[in-house]
Amino acid sequence: MLASAVDTARSVVQQQGRVISDTIAADVEETLRALTADEGAAEAVRSGRLLKTLSADGVSAAELEGTVAVPDALPAPSASPPRRPALASVPARKERPTPERTSRPKATKPRLEAVRQTPRPASPPALEKAKAALAEAQAEEARTNGLAEELQEQVEETRSEIDALVQEAAELRERLKAAEEQLDRARKQLAATAAEAKQALREADKAGRTVMLARERVLRLSS
Repeated sequence: MLASAVDTARSVVQQQGRVISDTIAADVEETLRALTADEGAAEAVRSGRLLKTLSADGVSAAELEGTVAVPDALPAPSASPPRRPALASVPARKERPTPERTSRPKATKPRLEAVRQTPRPASPPALEKAKAALAEAQAEEARTNGLAEELQEQVEETRSEIDALVQEAAELRERLKAAEEQLDRARKQLAATAAEAKQALREADKAGRTVMLARERVLRLSS
């Protein structure tokens, strides 16, 4: 893992146009090994002001004097907390045996005893219940069959009415078609008759003027 970190550092430096020598690579690997083994070495690396290579064996504390440019950047060494005195073992409490409770006989209630002693009426046999259920089911079947027959009759009557209305509608359409054709012929005949009437009026007017001129001529010749 440390060798992989050193290789990563080499590649980053090469991207910036520089080269790390084998000596510097060894110092970097030793410093990384120290920060993984000693918390003080890790703090020195995290300060970003490291001046020299760190070394630690994981047993004794790393020598940090003169390793960073600003000594105040390193935290003050903390004293190990004093150990608490071992607590004396407290003897376990002995459980006292609980006396068994003597069961007392429950007092019987006279009213409950009277209710229990009252005989219940015998329930009807299962056969009678089945017969009653069968009779009820048969009655329901007869009712539903009658209702179905009535509804079927209504359906047939409605179908007959629909057929009659369809036939009547077809006849009315035929009559309407014939009436429309007759109306069209009457309109055409009216137009022709009106044209003939106009022509007759024009001819009558012309004939009237001819008669008037003839009368005037007769009068002139007679005088």
